[in-house]
Amino acid sequence: MTAEGTFPKVDGDILYASEVNKFHEDSNGANNSIIEHEIEIFELQANASITPFDHDSIISDTFSDSGGYGDSVNTGNTTATFDTNKYKRINHGGQATDTIDSGYSTNSQNIRRGVKFSVSNVSNLTLTQVVKSSATDATTCELLDATGGTLLSSQTFSGNNATFNYTLTAGTTYIIIAWSGYITSYTGAYKTDSYPKSETNDITFLAGAYDNGDENPDSVDWVFPTGVNSQIGIISITTTVVSPDEYVEINLPTISGTVTDTELIIRDSDRESGDNITYKLEDASANTDEDLELETMNALTNLVSNPTILRINLIATGTSPTTGSPAVKTFALKLWKS
Repeated sequence: MTAEGTFPKVDGDILYASEVNKFHEDSNGANNSIIEHEIEIFELQANASITPFDHDSIISDTFSDSGGYGDSVNTGNTTATFDTNKYKRINHGGQATDTIDSGYSTNSQNIRRGVKFSVSNVSNLTLTQVVKSSATDATTCELLDATGGTLLSSQTFSGNNATFNYTLTAGTTYIIIAWSGYITSYTGAYKTDSYPKSETNDITFLAGAYDNGDENPDSVDWVFPTGVNSQIGIISITTTVVSPDEYVEINLPTISGTVTDTELIIRDSDRESGDNITYKLEDASANTDEDLELETMNALTNLVSNPTILRINLIATGTSPTTGSPAVKTFALKLWKS
């Protein structure tokens, strides 16, 4: 068996390779602890207006104002929102509503009835809720592609509300319906209305919608009325614009030497389960290393020169994200050089 490597200690004793590895692990943890203290010190410097220390291998700033205490933030390219002493990711948008007033009629039916609508100019738009008229006892709410009638999502009404979590696509036309299936008759609601109706979040209600296919699932014939008996059962749809990848862009100072690896340590806040923070580096030629993990030594693989831009990505959790989460207050970028 190969003997373990040994190294002389200052006191003349022997330092084994296993001890060297352990020392490296301990010192790396200590380095991270030091950087965390550096973050705290930098925040105190900003609050107390004390001249900060210069560092050859650490670039730091704290968001005491929108530009950063060290004026590192490119506010023109930053998409996250500044709030007091941090940058946070927020939800955008609101509710798109088309309301059935009084004067609706009801009848017994078992064909699909609803409303046709389009989405324009908005990305990351999520359908979150559909409300039906209380005059209809339909049990099922379905979202379909209006072009081919393809079923995209189906939810069950709880009372008059159906909850969705479906991402809508800009430039696409949809049908949302309330019914109880081909076999089961239900009480439908309809009234005369006028279209188109432009709502918030770039939603436009185009027409009513019903399947005139003689109650036969193999014979689909969508009709889209815009006047008499055109509004069928649906009171409103609710949508939310979610921006899952907002970021803070940092202009890095000119870095001497040749950077080979980096590690980003941050002071974050307002976290929730499922969210994430990563970082991206870009050089002067727009080469990038992306999706880099925090508190990890990341080798630069795509950059051909030292990084000039740092982006701190604030990524929302996948389901019903809380506005303001996640957020970042301070960062320290550690550099390794060849």
